[in-house]
Amino acid sequence: GAKIDYNWYRSTLYRIEAIKQPKPVVEGEMIIDEKVYKDDESWATPY
Repeated sequence: GAKIDYNWYRSTLYRIEAIKQPKPVVEGEMIIDEKVYKDDESWATPY
């Protein structure tokens, strides 16, 4: 196989806790479809 000398993948996890009651920016029903998950960088994640 090829020798890999560069870490091309980076992942970050943030934990956020609310101090007060959260106030959502978007209220009501929201349709979550492929547009939420697919973007210019999603090619690195197989479907």
